[in-house]
Amino acid sequence: MSSPDACSSLALRPLAAADLDAAHQLSLALAWPHRREDWAQLLRAGEGLALVDGERLIGTAFCLSQGRCASVGLVIVADDHQGRGLGRRLMQEALALAGTRTALLVATEAGAPLYRKLGFERVGDVHQHQGEALPQSSASLGTNGLRRLDEADRGALEELAAAGSGHGRVPVLGVALDAANAAVGIERDGRLVAFALRRPFGRGESIGPIYAENQGQAERLVDALLEDAAQRFMRLDAIDDAFDPDWLAARGLDRVDSPIRMVRGEAPSPRGATRQFGMITQAMG
Repeated sequence: MSSPDACSSLALRPLAAADLDAAHQLSLALAWPHRREDWAQLLRAGEGLALVDGERLIGTAFCLSQGRCASVGLVIVADDHQGRGLGRRLMQEALALAGTRTALLVATEAGAPLYRKLGFERVGDVHQHQGEALPQSSASLGTNGLRRLDEADRGALEELAAAGSGHGRVPVLGVALDAANAAVGIERDGRLVAFALRRPFGRGESIGPIYAENQGQAERLVDALLEDAAQRFMRLDAIDDAFDPDWLAARGLDRVDSPIRMVRGEAPSPRGATRQFGMITQAMG
């Protein structure tokens, strides 16, 4: 990769495992919740970019391949290097990694104008809910097809997620499955039709992704994952109006932010009855 500024010591190169401590410091400076391990998971799931000033890491971006689509995320420029067009350069390099695939991202209101100039359009919202979990009801595992999932279900989960998103989810889903400390699904006639994961993330744990045929199924999955998580900090990134915010608030998950879902290229559509209700993370989709 060539230098973004031939008159300076700035250069772009692939992000490496040796950069993770410095990358984590960049997100901490923005008060983002990501742990170092969350950064490491992104690096396992896709390609990262490092913008360096000499030996100092001052910017990052990720491109995560997902079949015919690619997710772009964690585009960060250190505060003392703002206003120099470096965020645009990182985005352009990440989009170059995406190639001809449809590019997906989650943007703040402040970042959206740049992404629109790069060809992105708004397709919806993400509602970030979080707080100390307050389980409300027994999920009745073992009834009406609701059950715990294990490694033997991995292939079926990959197929269901691809159908529910309208694009491949490997290797991103694999990273989430490897980190999950709980996984539940709903089975009908011997076939999985819905599932959700819970895993460590940020300040505590995160519920996602969530795939279901309808809101009732999605709620059953969330209740099942909250049942043994009382008073633990939990986060859920809901897609559009997938959940009633009051229903989530009653379970301790208050809405704290609503960033924008954006796409460049042909927007993916679910294949079949199952669709995505909650994200893995905003960067992973």
